[in-house]
Amino acid sequence: MPRRNGHVPSYRLHKPSGQARVIINGEHIYLGQYGSAESREKYARLIAEMPANGDSASGADASLQRPATVNRLR
Repeated sequence: MPRRNGHVPSYRLHKPSGQARVIINGEHIYLGQYGSAESREKYARLIAEMPANGDSASGADASLQRPATVNRLR
């Protein structure tokens, strides 16, 4: 299910590991120890790099994009 435009993913706790995580385009990205300055900085950087219009193909860091699949190319 696609997200609405303007949605900012939440900074969340992964309870089993104690890690901070964010889910962007269906990908779980672990940021480091929850609540640490390092994890907050990574979260802020990822959010700043997100395209404003919600189009994952433009402006996003290439390492955050999923590879093309047959279904996505149709």
